[in-house]
Amino acid sequence: MVSSGTSTAREGGRDYLLGQAILLASVAALGGFLFGFDTAVINGAVNAMREDFEMGPGMTGFVVSSALLGCVAGA
Repeated sequence: MVSSGTSTAREGGRDYLLGQAILLASVAALGGFLFGFDTAVINGAVNAMREDFEMGPGMTGFVVSSALLGCVAGA
């Protein structure tokens, strides 16, 4: 015979795993949202940076890619 204590322990473990899965999914979603937000902000600032610092296409690409790599590390 199986006691009712093991059933409760299994359900508690399932709740714990479900909570962790929700937490991990939330963190991943927030990281993706922030990465997309950073990308949009950088996209809006490209023309201003190019004009203010008189950068050519190569330097503009380097600056944008450096900022996106920073976003990846931050996320």
